[in-house]
Amino acid sequence: MRLARSDDARRDQRRLERIVNTISSWPGEDSFCVVVDSAGQALRLDFETGVGVCEEMLDALREIVGAENLGLETRESTDGPQG
Repeated sequence: MRLARSDDARRDQRRLERIVNTISSWPGEDSFCVVVDSAGQALRLDFETGVGVCEEMLDALREIVGAENLGLETRESTDGPQG
């Protein structure tokens, strides 16, 4: 998901905390990242917290960041052959 920094650092921090708290409410095996856009640069924050992506969680996140700032990607497994 993407977040644009505002002129209010405290507001931005509360918003990020709200996102993390929302995602933490749905434990699972997926991961997530937040890309913070600031002054023409992007900072990617990767969270390894296990997340269970579901439509209810996505709806809650859309309320916080807007549908246009929320995306899903499928990652290829980096695990080698088992055996």
